[in-house]
Amino acid sequence: EEPKILQWLSPLEPRLRHQDVRTRRLEGVGNGFLQIEEFFNWRDGKDGDDGVVLFCSGAPGAGKTYLSSLVIDMLYDQAVGNSFAAACLYCDFLTHNDLIPENMLSAVVKKTVRALGSIPGEIDDAFQKAKREVSGRGSMRPEILGFLKIALAPLERVYICTDAMDECLPKHLPELLRSLHALSQQFQGIRLFITSRLHVLSDIKR
Repeated sequence: EEPKILQWLSPLEPRLRHQDVRTRRLEGVGNGFLQIEEFFNWRDGKDGDDGVVLFCSGAPGAGKTYLSSLVIDMLYDQAVGNSFAAACLYCDFLTHNDLIPENMLSAVVKKTVRALGSIPGEIDDAFQKAKREVSGRGSMRPEILGFLKIALAPLERVYICTDAMDECLPKHLPELLRSLHALSQQFQGIRLFITSRLHVLSDIKR
């Protein structure tokens, strides 16, 4: 029943978008970025609370999405054999109706649960309860954040990489950022990698 629970958590499948992007990425593109000290410090948590977010900006077509895919691949590799997890979110104006905070946060739950290798009992119980209700309704944001806390608890570090955050609908972006900020305050192992056009930086700093 695990596939049904994962689908119930979120309809988004960022891994499919990631696979598409990485197959089109030219070899060597962005490798220099992975060697800069700022990236190392962010990845390894050396800057403490001041280094939770690594923000990369660029104009449309500058290659931010390919850079995101490279960072995600590197973090996936690092997570193997460690108590780490990496989740990716690809924002796309063509699918912005699905990019509501609930779906995006639940996609992080889905990826983290996959990294754990099993469905935590509390999430399974919530799914069984939802099945008995009308249309197997989805979860609201407070419950999703609760799922995230449960899924994150066994992990030392979790990377959440969000590409093209500026393509989220403006009405959804503040709530998504507030939720990610709240999560980073409650779980010290959170690291956020965000690519976007520059104007989103002011929202992130609020």
